[in-house]
Order: sequence, then structure tokens, then C-alpha cells
Amino acid sequence: MHGSHRDFGKAWRSVALRVGLPLLGVGLDDLAGRDDGAMLGLVAGMAAAAVIDWTLLGHETVPARRRVSGGRTLAPTASLTPGGGVAFGLGGSF
Repeated sequence: MHGSHRDFGKAWRSVALRVGLPLLGVGLDDLAGRDDGAMLGLVAGMAAAAVIDWTLLGHETVPARRRVSGGRTLAPTASLTPGGGVAFGLGGSF
């Protein structure tokens, strides 16, 4: 995903996390002498890599679009109501 946004630095960091942390987890699990075939370390490393990628690398600064003076906007809205229903509407600026 990072590469498709042309942020190749984040793409390589993401690959390093998603390969390195599971391998580190397997190594630590093996050092601990666990009998689960290093599966716990692998899964823990994968989960940690995903969370770190989402929280630290998953943000992108996007410049705000300039609004043309006198421009009109109209957008659909949807929300859940307390009774379990759904409310639909339109919102905009003129």
C-alpha cells in the first residue's frame, strides 16, 4: 500500500517490520525453550508488525483542498439511530 502511494521509504520499513518481527519472535520463542514449535513467537511477531505498521506508518499527510469561492457542495449522510435503525440524509454548503 505504501508503494502505491509512492512512499517507498515507508514501504521498505513495512517490509522490514513484517519480515523481521516474526523472525525475531521465532528466535525469542526458540531461546525460551518453548515446545510449541516457535508458533507463539511467529504469531506474536506478525501481530506486533501489523499494529506498528498501522499505527506508525499508516498515516499520510494530505493537503486540504482549496475551496473555490462560491462553490457548492452536496454530500449524502448516513447514521445509526439509537433504536437500531439507519437515518439517511443530505448535507452541504451553498
